[in-house]
Amino acid sequence: MIVYRIVLILIASAFAFTFAHAQKVPQNYEAYAKHADKVVHGKVVASQPIMAYRGAKELSCGIFMEIEVTKSIRGGTDNFLLYSTNKDVISNSADQEYFIFAFKNEKYAPGESNEDFVLCEGTNSVMKNIAPFEYISNSHVQRIFPLRKEERTLTDWMQIADRLSNAELPEGIEKQRVSSSNINIIEEMSLTQFMAAFMPEENQ
Repeated sequence: MIVYRIVLILIASAFAFTFAHAQKVPQNYEAYAKHADKVVHGKVVASQPIMAYRGAKELSCGIFMEIEVTKSIRGGTDNFLLYSTNKDVISNSADQEYFIFAFKNEKYAPGESNEDFVLCEGTNSVMKNIAPFEYISNSHVQRIFPLRKEERTLTDWMQIADRLSNAELPEGIEKQRVSSSNINIIEEMSLTQFMAAFMPEENQ
């Protein structure tokens, strides 16, 4: 049903996203842990790239996804619709699991039009309809982390994109360099230690 909703929304709307909501929350993990509407483990079960045009140039503005929740830390277990920027590292594998901070889109209104500025590639901004996006995950500090389970130790590792500032992380979180086919992944850190640092009351 949600996949069908995605198709209908994509046909009916010119897609986009505003940064206004995200700017209300400080860009750090203390704030994310406190204010995120959803904190979940999830898989992408449907997706659609969001494109825009600036003259004759086609621009990438992000990805619209249906997320299947595999573990809910906050926000419930129902599937939900998520918009992320084109800087997020999203795998083509249906089995890839993610740790996600997501925020409600205050202008979410299926079938309606709420236009605002959207930042696409580089410094290009365009006006688009942001009403279709139920939840958003956008910032210069990473909010969507691909997860890797180390089979030998059963340790869960959060894979870090190159845009994440380590200044936002306590030194005590174990990190290690990683070799990945994705050039945007440069290292990974312990999920357990991340949860202990930022969400100790919900760390399982």
